[in-house]
Amino acid sequence: MKLQYLICTIFACQVYARLTLSQLEHLQKMIFVSGIFGEQRINQNGPLIFLPALIYHKNGYMHNKRLFSPEIKTDYSLTKNPKKNMYDQSSFTLTRKPNNDKVYFSTNEDTNSAYLSEYHKRIIQMFPSSTGDLSIEAGRYNAFTQFLRSSTVLPHAPDILASLFLLSEGVNILLSWNDNKKTLTLCKANGDMHFNISMVIKGYKNIQSKKLKNIYQSEAVEIIDFFIERRNKPSSHEKKASSMPTSFDEFKKGRFLDSLEFLIQMYIFEFINSIESAENIIRAIHTMLLDYITNSHYSLDESKIDHAQRVLEKCFVPNSAKETLDYIQSMKDIYQIIYQNRATPFYDSSLLPGYIRVPYYNRKTNRFSKKCQESFSNCGEAGIFALFCCFTYDPVENIYTTAHMPGASPELKSFFKKYDIPEECISAKHHKEWCRVVSDLAGPIDYVGPGNEINAGILNMLSIICAITNYSDNALIELKKKIANTQNEESELYEILAEFIKDLFTQLSFNKSVVISCTNLNLGNACSERTDVFGHISLSYTYKNIQNTVQMHLSRNHFGFSALQNIENQTANGIDRLQILKNTYIKEKTFAGYLLAHYINILIENIMKKDTHSYLLANDIISMTISDIKNINGLFLLKKIENIEYKKEIVSRFLFYMKPEDIHSENRIIRMTSNILGSAPLNDKYTQVKMLSAAVYTMAYKTAYTNIQLEEQDTIRIIEYTMNTLHMFSYILDANNPTILLAHIKKYIKRIDYFSNTIHNPLISMHTSRRIFNCLFTNNQSCSSDNGFDIIDMLLYIDEEAASFVSFIWFHYACEEMPDKVVLIIKLFKHIIEFDSACDWRNFLLHITNIEQCKIRKTLDALKSTLCTTSNNTEKYQAIYNILRKAS
Repeated sequence: MKLQYLICTIFACQVYARLTLSQLEHLQKMIFVSGIFGEQRINQNGPLIFLPALIYHKNGYMHNKRLFSPEIKTDYSLTKNPKKNMYDQSSFTLTRKPNNDKVYFSTNEDTNSAYLSEYHKRIIQMFPSSTGDLSIEAGRYNAFTQFLRSSTVLPHAPDILASLFLLSEGVNILLSWNDNKKTLTLCKANGDMHFNISMVIKGYKNIQSKKLKNIYQSEAVEIIDFFIERRNKPSSHEKKASSMPTSFDEFKKGRFLDSLEFLIQMYIFEFINSIESAENIIRAIHTMLLDYITNSHYSLDESKIDHAQRVLEKCFVPNSAKETLDYIQSMKDIYQIIYQNRATPFYDSSLLPGYIRVPYYNRKTNRFSKKCQESFSNCGEAGIFALFCCFTYDPVENIYTTAHMPGASPELKSFFKKYDIPEECISAKHHKEWCRVVSDLAGPIDYVGPGNEINAGILNMLSIICAITNYSDNALIELKKKIANTQNEESELYEILAEFIKDLFTQLSFNKSVVISCTNLNLGNACSERTDVFGHISLSYTYKNIQNTVQMHLSRNHFGFSALQNIENQTANGIDRLQILKNTYIKEKTFAGYLLAHYINILIENIMKKDTHSYLLANDIISMTISDIKNINGLFLLKKIENIEYKKEIVSRFLFYMKPEDIHSENRIIRMTSNILGSAPLNDKYTQVKMLSAAVYTMAYKTAYTNIQLEEQDTIRIIEYTMNTLHMFSYILDANNPTILLAHIKKYIKRIDYFSNTIHNPLISMHTSRRIFNCLFTNNQSCSSDNGFDIIDMLLYIDEEAASFVSFIWFHYACEEMPDKVVLIIKLFKHIIEFDSACDWRNFLLHITNIEQCKIRKTLDALKSTLCTTSNNTEKYQAIYNILRKAS
């Protein structure tokens, strides 16, 4: 019973809605009356408007601080499970225990290091995040939130939080606790007692406890004591964190993320469960400030009274005061620009529900498993979730609805009734609730585990869709029978399947202006050896001449989902207006202005400039590797670290740009990237390829990430030639550093130990080969040029034909782009010694334009006498010329 009570307490608290913009507008209208200051209202440039906290939440600032800070050691491990027999596929177990997260305490004795350690310890205590998602809730009875919500403390919670808020602002609030009596006391400025509450409350010490016991609220004591101590002796780091940024560039360093103001403002925002609770906290702050200032004759230090006066002016202004900008209205304008006239709820892939780990769901008991090992990576579930968001989206009202689905299951109707507004961030609770819709269904549905973890495959996905919409699946059953019959013509089956998908998806879509296409369909076996179809499905929705396209990618091992950005759509809908707003806020030179400008900047980059965002991220990471990640908070401001692709990019770039000697477990960069790795579903092999490739390339999985256990065969699988390989080398090339590039090419050749003519080989791929050549041979970099030939020499030991192929590619780039570098051209010409792969070479040249081929032939004609010095060279020259001519 007590366990059920604990769990109910946690999840009951989690369903509270945070403040909306309309509620913030309501708070803005609050009037505070006093004899000295008359009528006052909340200052729009101050913290009590809660708009800063709303933006902190939307951009994931505390999410990033709590889950990824290098000062915090997150508790996780990846272990390989023993095989039951020699035919059994290898599997992994990922264990993540947020309740065991700890702080790295610095060995340095300086006050700054001590402050940061203590500060991050309070972050862990105030944001336990026991489910893996940012949360102030915890199941233990000495947790701070449990303390505030206990029956004896709850009436005083607004005053306690108001006291901590004012302590963070440096006001000498008379809050103290008595260690002997184990009580917390708040006194007024004249010394009269405001409240005196016990720091002991009744509860269960742990799940195994059978009786209620008196539990000393040790965490609450530590948190309150920390705020009291910092009131009078802030460190230099704390002073910088609390100071007003002098410019927009200064703001973007994110120093404020290490301030007590940020910590308590975020906590209050997460704690608030209604507009009334927000009002109570704000009134308590105003009352305490008023009491402190008006009872100044009791104080011996006038400077403290003056400081309290400044805090009052920071938080409240005369009701008659005029403000240049209405920040809340501006935020509503931003929402209108971004979200108006979209045909799907996803204007880019960052809004899609990324897959996470979720517990097993049992439909009979309507319960989720509490066992750590009974959880899974929900890529299939997340993909179908995203698909139904498109099906149910009403672009006119900007809501989800199942009104057009008469056969929708009760769980499906309930889900979209509860979550009817498109969210910018999909929480773990959304994912978990979605399992009630698609997990443990009856019928011919293929799950990896008992009723959980949907297996990939188009037919399996369609079975689930039919099951939860009560759509007649007779045609699907017949189609499955035909597919099982290997004598049927595959192309004909694909046409029938595509028509079925178009009919089904159109009928289920609220917006009937949808075009559905199926491409790259292919027959194969799913992981369960069940026959299924794989490939790509795209849905292009149109609304008010605006088109948004989403794509599903179903392979044997994975269900991917992406949203294609339509730059023209967003430009037509106000990108220029966003830019104007951003510049206006920067000119304000206020914290709120800088915050809104930065928020807009992120929106613009996410919508229009994905490549630019990656380029800026690369530059930021390069500078951080040089300065030992001193400005890591700046990275935390860029974007919520949530999407798998973004996590992969951060981890990979850091590892590739770091010096090899810096890759060790004590390095702060490694600590941060370790936390990011631990937040991904690493037990999923598809995710391993994405997240661990850089760790394998650099050997960091051995030297730095000791809680990740991989065997040699696992590492080879992870770095096999795939599209991910090209992504990795794109990150490396973004550094534009030939030394870094050479080092990683050599490491990769040594690790992979074979050469493949696949399009995913970075040395011959059209996506990367030219960039590699330019990085090595441009700008007279003689040292890197010589080392470039070291690469060819390394390839000679593996495959002579491969060395010739790479030389052939580089030779053509040199002839096209550097005709004056005769020595380089001659040297590359000499390294072309094998012509057995002439077919592959011609395929490469097919991707070169006619203009580029003309440049190459012109150089060859000019250097004919220089290259044809022997009969063998003449024969080689003619062979190359013939290959070039045939490819044109």
